[in-house]
Amino acid sequence: TVVGHTDNVGNALDNHKIGLDFARQMRWYLIAKGGIAKEKVVAISEGESQAIASNNTEKGRRLNQRIELKFSLD
Repeated sequence: TVVGHTDNVGNALDNHKIGLDFARQMRWYLIAKGGIAKEKVVAISEGESQAIASNNTEKGRRLNQRIELKFSLD
């Protein structure tokens, strides 16, 4: 699972879409360049809901704009 995250600049709906766009780009890369079967990779967005740093600073906002990869051994 590829999870896209954003900072809280802008509205929550737009941030959810931006996070999903990030995740979809990474999903495409893993499929096209990494040779992973497309049915094994899912892209989702958490938008601005799971901040790992303060959104009050530039550094914090950059840290919140991230992609996480979650693996399962199914």
